[in-house]
Amino acid sequence: MASSPRLFLAAVASSAVLGFALGRVVVQPVPATPPADPPPGAALGSKDIEMLADLGQIIVPIWREGRIAGYVAAAISLRLAPGSAPSELMPILHDRMLATLIDAGAEGRLDPGTADPAALSAALLEAARDAIGPDRVRSLDLSKLVRQENRAT
Repeated sequence: MASSPRLFLAAVASSAVLGFALGRVVVQPVPATPPADPPPGAALGSKDIEMLADLGQIIVPIWREGRIAGYVAAAISLRLAPGSAPSELMPILHDRMLATLIDAGAEGRLDPGTADPAALSAALLEAARDAIGPDRVRSLDLSKLVRQENRAT
């Protein structure tokens, strides 16, 4: 199919535009668990603070037979290791999460009745760790997974 690469590029472009237009990026420091008995006068330094990287909503079109059959919105946040620079990592993480969700949609893993949030979370966590390193991503929270079907008129 000659139009298949164009459809893929259109899907990626529309996902990027929707994701950046509707999504938001929020980075919040989350204090790591302090030692049981810290020395008197000791304070937590920036190297001891985990970062919560909220990727917001990522919107992914679901393509079927050359048309957009629906959209999936996923709200994703990541807990990063202390000392990570979220502002530098956010574009890489957003891109990897978007690519993983597009692949899952193309493979039918986001279809109603077959979507497995636990398996999708595991795939997203693996993708994040592959992107920036396994020691830098502590956990992933997939707090929302919503699908909207487009109806043929």
